[in-house]
Amino acid sequence: VYCDDNDECTEDSCDARLGCQHQEITCISESACQIGSCDPMVGCFFSDVDCDDNNLCTADSCDEEEGCANEDIDCDDDDACTEDSCDSVKGCQYLPTNCTVA
Repeated sequence: VYCDDNDECTEDSCDARLGCQHQEITCISESACQIGSCDPMVGCFFSDVDCDDNNLCTADSCDEEEGCANEDIDCDDDDACTEDSCDSVKGCQYLPTNCTVA
């Protein structure tokens, strides 16, 4: 009995009692930075995880084992005459302060 359903996303077999079986496969990446999907014509494929948290105050990256990381950025401009802060939409902000240089 020929059980190939021409779907690259199934594992095909023949059961003596039940006939053709088509078990869906799971596409799992070894990297926490990729998501697996399956296309019936080509089989498994992997796309990069989007680690962007839409926060301009974080540096976004992906570690192959740990996955996404969103670490706070340092907005210190080393200028004693500015008050440094970060706005999640605007990014680093440097407000001038009343500064007297001795």
